[in-house]
Amino acid sequence: MFINLPYKGRTKVPGSECGFINFIRNNYLERRYYLQNNFIDVSDYENNNLILDLKSKISDHYNEEDIFIFGGDHCTTSFVFDNLIDTEKKIGIIIFDAHLDKGDVSDGYYNWNVLNCIEDRIESGMIIGVRHDYYKVPTPRKYKIYDDIEVDENRKNILENIKECIKNFDIIYVSLDVDVLNISDFPGVSFPMPGGLSLVNLVYFIRKIKNFKKIYGKNVIWDLVEYNPLIESNISNISLQRILTEINTDNYIKND
Repeated sequence: MFINLPYKGRTKVPGSECGFINFIRNNYLERRYYLQNNFIDVSDYENNNLILDLKSKISDHYNEEDIFIFGGDHCTTSFVFDNLIDTEKKIGIIIFDAHLDKGDVSDGYYNWNVLNCIEDRIESGMIIGVRHDYYKVPTPRKYKIYDDIEVDENRKNILENIKECIKNFDIIYVSLDVDVLNISDFPGVSFPMPGGLSLVNLVYFIRKIKNFKKIYGKNVIWDLVEYNPLIESNISNISLQRILTEINTDNYIKND
């Protein structure tokens, strides 16, 4: 199931809510690939009946196939956890992000308070690719943190933790904030940071996640957030096509 959920919370830079529409318009040869019968376009977040119906469809599809949510800013993840998935089940989350989004949750969704918004709803999580003042911020409760250097230096340990997450939890949620990538691979982000994962790094982890989920017979809920085509779209759309193709195909999966 592919869901366009262009949720826009409170953010300092608008534009990420346009990400999927921009991608489809500029990658017209890919339209039929993504806009199939299992595609759902959602924008009316105030319609309770619509949200309940979408939650039911996600619940029905979860054991049959992966669910991919193309979001707006990172508040999309908070909205999904509050409204669309069964948080009574054991949830493990894997986040790829340049930032530790650990802001105050007292007055609604921000794209920098995601970790605190979902913390009570998950069993444990890991954040991969952090590089924005992570050494100044206390490690968020329930999360293991890996910066962009550790992706190369400590890859074996990261993979073991990913495998344990997929093995042990009822729901595996993977959130891809594209600012985790090096700006040369994905310049279309609102809050770029120096360094970061290469596109090849990210594809490697996507393939490993898909491999582990196949081994353990699990399905994954994915979201992709923070693509801002108002900042840049040409290079970003090319990189995005590679990411989405990796998530949506099993052609490259090989058992270890």
